[in-house]
Amino acid sequence: MANTTGVIDFRLSLATKQSVEATVKQTGWSDITMPSSECYNVDYASQTESITWQDTGTIVDGYLNGAKYYTNVTIVSTALLGSSMGDVEFAYFRHTGYRPTTYSDATCDTSNTSVTITCDANADIAVGQTVTGAGITVKSEVATVNIVGAVTSFTITIAATATATNTTLVFTDNTAPSTTANSTDHLEIRGDADDGFVVAVLAPGQWVVLPVQSVSGWGAANIVKSDDYYFQSVDPADLTAGVNSICMEHILVTAS
Repeated sequence: MANTTGVIDFRLSLATKQSVEATVKQTGWSDITMPSSECYNVDYASQTESITWQDTGTIVDGYLNGAKYYTNVTIVSTALLGSSMGDVEFAYFRHTGYRPTTYSDATCDTSNTSVTITCDANADIAVGQTVTGAGITVKSEVATVNIVGAVTSFTITIAATATATNTTLVFTDNTAPSTTANSTDHLEIRGDADDGFVVAVLAPGQWVVLPVQSVSGWGAANIVKSDDYYFQSVDPADLTAGVNSICMEHILVTAS
């Protein structure tokens, strides 16, 4: 039952805070946070406009065949979700607190405009993994492999854009995070460009829900697209590049 329509009920609760630095507390100096005297708290319930979701799902939707579909957020700000969803009505992003499950291969040979890539025998490459690297388009996935468990040739869903020999490609298992924690880097989400305005900066375990569709959307014709979101692993102190990649959980839903 694809192209199912409906609405999403949501509730937004914000407790505003203000930081007071170098405040005397008892006998020592301490930075404290207290309820804000400048802004009101927000507790707001509403629902989205009519939306459409897909039963099967893709990397853009954030789920596939009823299972979560995790994304590898690197230390370079990138529009990871591609452009296939042209009218985002509702978005959810979560920092899982873990690194993604990835494998790299430095023996890959690509050919411009071809979907076929060859490599030395590799036991880790598998159908459904996301592929990234030089000459590989965002959202490319492994479509087929020639020998399961000993791959020497595979195809991808989007043709390569460059010819290269022994180039390094990274393969991400989208079915689950790794068991290696990333408890330091934060997940930065920007809008419109890799150096655009900051939508959110999420600490490990934090998440954000965005009912984004409106007449004042930031994209062309006031419509927010899936590739209007840019993601990066950052140092929370100054929002420079982080140390390690982040495994991100997300859901995007389009307006009907």
